[in-house]
Amino acid sequence: MLDRLGRVALASLVLALAVSATRAALAQDCDGDGIADRDEVAVRLDFAAPLVRAVGDEPTTLAIVDLDRDGRLDVLVTSTTSGSLSVLLSSAVARGTAPAVAAELCLGVDPRGVAAGDVDGDGIVDVVCGIERRQDETPATAQTRVVVLRGDGAGGLAPRCAPPCDDVPEPSCRTGDVAALERAADAIRTLALVDLDDDAALDIVVGFRSARGDGTVSVLRGDGAGGFATAVEPNASPLVDSRYVAIADIDHSGGADILTAGGDLLRDVVTAGGVRVLPRESFASVDLESRGIAIADVSGDGVDDVLLALSATTLVGESGGTLLVLRGSPDGSLESLPQPGLAALCDLLESLAVGDLDGDGDLDVVVTITGRTPRSTCVDPGVRVLLNEGGGSFVLGPFVPFVETRPRWIEIGDFDDDGRLDVVVALDTLAGGPGGVAFLLNRRESGGDVDRNGLPDDCQFARGDVDGDLRVTLSDAVTLLDWLFRQGATPACLEAADADDNARVDLSDAVRILGFLFRGDAALPPPLLAVPGRCEWSGSWRDPNGLIGCERGCAI
Repeated sequence: MLDRLGRVALASLVLALAVSATRAALAQDCDGDGIADRDEVAVRLDFAAPLVRAVGDEPTTLAIVDLDRDGRLDVLVTSTTSGSLSVLLSSAVARGTAPAVAAELCLGVDPRGVAAGDVDGDGIVDVVCGIERRQDETPATAQTRVVVLRGDGAGGLAPRCAPPCDDVPEPSCRTGDVAALERAADAIRTLALVDLDDDAALDIVVGFRSARGDGTVSVLRGDGAGGFATAVEPNASPLVDSRYVAIADIDHSGGADILTAGGDLLRDVVTAGGVRVLPRESFASVDLESRGIAIADVSGDGVDDVLLALSATTLVGESGGTLLVLRGSPDGSLESLPQPGLAALCDLLESLAVGDLDGDGDLDVVVTITGRTPRSTCVDPGVRVLLNEGGGSFVLGPFVPFVETRPRWIEIGDFDDDGRLDVVVALDTLAGGPGGVAFLLNRRESGGDVDRNGLPDDCQFARGDVDGDLRVTLSDAVTLLDWLFRQGATPACLEAADADDNARVDLSDAVRILGFLFRGDAALPPPLLAVPGRCEWSGSWRDPNGLIGCERGCAI
């Protein structure tokens, strides 16, 4: 009899395989309170009112690092008009106040791009930044430079040259350890500090774009003692737009690759023989202006993906800025992931950062919107969160507007020690005058799912979820039939396998699951509810160990 029933069930499965629909268990109301489970446990992501601290004129780029070694992330921000670097030690953020400016240091004319790391091997964080020229150099004698500031481990940097930065600094105030670059400084945006060749010494990568619109990168190899070799340009021909760069082993060859926001790729730049001069490869066709790039596994498959913030074209006034997601693969290829949920994202995007803001286990994205084009109907300047719905598919999340400012660079980190990722953004004023740094503190709520198992805290399991993935799909019927007729593994939660709630687990439960999935049968019965804090259940069915087989969350 079982064999015949088994054949009938397997025939049903074959028919079901031809049907592409699935129905999620979380659509049910397992605790009977009139709210669907998926709505009840949804994370509510929100931010507190911004904490803003004024810094120099036209803040452009920023970096986060624990500069004073107190276990908290501090903020470094360059201000191009002021020619300065502001240091904000973030201990005050945990108390709900904006941090004071611990130091403002003169760097040179038009500083852009800032990074932090131990360049001299003394265990203390140092800071590097790109400048157009020194204050005491004229445009005719100007040399683009990388400035190195030595950290003291307590939040201080040397040499300490205080504003006003327009004055020619005294020799004792002049920034030391400067490397000159054989390149005009127009449109420097990013400066990466990374060990390109695994020699335990940090190297520097600087991204440029010339006034003509083409670009290049410069690589300065570090010696581990604070010195850097002469800059080498690794690209044999001009790049499309290399103001924004990222470093990753995107082709899984074991060497560091340089990727630009313009879609160019330079593979395995540094070898034992030094910096290689390489042909330009294109990893993406970028029609809009690309202003930001990040490398992260947003698809959740264990392989790095590439994200580009594409900005609308300001010259012709067209709208349409968006996020381009390129999914990586083990063979090094990249595949574009469509983002229909971002159709309303626009317009002039400047920067992006990646992190799990809503605490659901996948990586979200936050972007700065600096304005809108004449033809657009988009929102005003602000910060937009893009929530990862799983697999690298994003939808619009919360938006934080900033009136009369242009949000520029953005980073993510936990600044108030609550275990939730916050956002920090450099703000450039539209009317001139000092800009600021804004901290957006994450105030997300769990939505009644403290143990984050996908169910309201009063619900211990999902009826019909035989394989324990918190959904009811074809896999659950297959798993149940495999246990009943082929000596498969016993389901971890036998009460969940009792899909028809008749105190037995048999073929009728598999049939009930299939009917729910593919015939439009009624929703599966809700699970029995536990007495909070005790493993006592209102049903009479027990598994061999004396419980229901669903001990997860038994003691609420």
